[in-house]
Amino acid sequence: MTEQIDKDSMVLLSASYDGIQKKAFLKFYDEKTDTIKLWYDNTEHKPYCLIKKGIDEKLLESIKNENKILAVEETTKIDLLNDKEENMLKIIADDPLQIISIRDRVPAWEADIKYYDTYMYDKSLIPGIYYKIRNNQIIPTKFTTPKETNEMLQKGIENADIDIKNKINEWAELLSQPLPKIKRVALDIEVHSDKADRFPDADEARYPIISVGFAASDGFNQVCILRREGIETGINELEKNIEVVFVDDEKSLIESVFRVIEGYPCIITYNGDDFDLKYIYNRAIKSGIKKDNIPIQIPGLGRVSRGKNFNRTIEANLKQGIHLDLYRTFLNRSIQIYAFGNKYSEHSLNAVSSAIIGKTKIEYEGEIGEQTYYHLAKYNHNDAAITLELTSFDGDLLMK
Repeated sequence: MTEQIDKDSMVLLSASYDGIQKKAFLKFYDEKTDTIKLWYDNTEHKPYCLIKKGIDEKLLESIKNENKILAVEETTKIDLLNDKEENMLKIIADDPLQIISIRDRVPAWEADIKYYDTYMYDKSLIPGIYYKIRNNQIIPTKFTTPKETNEMLQKGIENADIDIKNKINEWAELLSQPLPKIKRVALDIEVHSDKADRFPDADEARYPIISVGFAASDGFNQVCILRREGIETGINELEKNIEVVFVDDEKSLIESVFRVIEGYPCIITYNGDDFDLKYIYNRAIKSGIKKDNIPIQIPGLGRVSRGKNFNRTIEANLKQGIHLDLYRTFLNRSIQIYAFGNKYSEHSLNAVSSAIIGKTKIEYEGEIGEQTYYHLAKYNHNDAAITLELTSFDGDLLMK
């Protein structure tokens, strides 16, 4: 449900889509309360794609007559590659799934863009920028470039064309925005498996979650452990600031995880899209937790087909907060090469963390499900802690 907010400046973090209300909505970070505020579209913006004129008339007519097609309008776009105008048809749909259906039948433009990204493009909204909401209108907050910086900048571009000057000044203003310090918690799960050499399948989620570790930017450190028959307690070698909580059933463990997730505006994982959050979601369903009580959203579990022989990984979202999967971040070649100078060549948590922050995973013998409770807790929390540190080293460099 929307919070039609009228607040001081807040940072736009991301956008999403509400399939029930059939509206795009924005997620703003309120630094005063360390919470996410939601703002729902009030302009009747709808999903759309573009197709070239001249397609088969019968096919076009069948598309027009589909229930969820709201309109087909003529429009003109600039073909930048060929430097010419192109007459096209804009197909407006009631929901984004209808656009997927169209792009699988006819060549379509702007059909591969996630709808909420299209919404932000059309509204000229930039994530990471401060906005004010006044009378239900989103207004960018202006920040002036520091005087000395501006004087140097103007001197450097004094002979540039006016268009270039305007663009550079626009970018300078954008880069003068302050950087928020976002409250966040890193999460890592451990799963029991009857095969030591097999990574659990998050879509099947056959095995119980036996441990969940948390490490947060506000000093919160916790591991939630599932009690099981035949497992020894072991020796507690964890630091005193790390709380270990024992539960007797997996449903209680998952519910405690949800309480933590709901207390933070930003959740950090390493491969959480493909594993941690997806696995938690599927085990929650199997435990009898209703979807309405699950703060995680998995839009179309597993893989989604986009035409012939095409698969893409689904992003795990949160209903209220935002999720940052660091695996995807460090997999980005530009970040690997230009930001971190090729310090790492493999993309596992151990490879990346050892190369960038000099921290590694804890080793163990045997299977993870056979470890003592406290060794499991130490191992699990360490994974969460180094995941968090990847966002906090060098003055929160990665978050910037």
